[in-house]
Amino acid sequence: MKRLFIAIKIVPNQEFLYQYEVIMLCLKANKMNWIQPDHFHLTLKFLGLIADDKIDEIEQELKQVHFKPFVISIEKLGIFGSRYKPRVLWTKVQDNGEMRILAEEIIERMHRIGLKRDRQNFVPHLTLARIKNIPDNMYFQQKLQSVKGTFFQEYRVDGFHLYQSILSPKGVKYRSLSYFPFTQSK
Repeated sequence: MKRLFIAIKIVPNQEFLYQYEVIMLCLKANKMNWIQPDHFHLTLKFLGLIADDKIDEIEQELKQVHFKPFVISIEKLGIFGSRYKPRVLWTKVQDNGEMRILAEEIIERMHRIGLKRDRQNFVPHLTLARIKNIPDNMYFQQKLQSVKGTFFQEYRVDGFHLYQSILSPKGVKYRSLSYFPFTQSK
């Protein structure tokens, strides 16, 4: 059994890394687990624990996804959870709808081979940090407001990965099992 998900790898440019550092400094009074930049990704579909003999079927289905490259804009911060008990700090992903169309096709293909749809709607985002403890929520909200409109970068999406998530006491590691590049035409 492997813990799998389908995602777009994001390679941050210098502007992204600079803005990320600014936000970490701005929110340093809070206990947060920040995502390492080499782990940045946009999850299209979380699959969960999958039997090894099912992986080939998943890969064969994903090879049938034909998409052309598109550009996204990574900007503006948001939180999952409530304003009073935020759990995740993330940045929005703006595009012309391609991301949702791609995610929906992948979700539908996985559903066809017996993998359930998610209960929540797809929200294109990039997780920046998992929030553990906020000693002063009002101060946190003020600081968050000061950096909320941050622009990180535009990014060309040329394909997606089937990843394995490996959990350990030292943290999570991601291993790409397969890469599915886009073609120039749909």
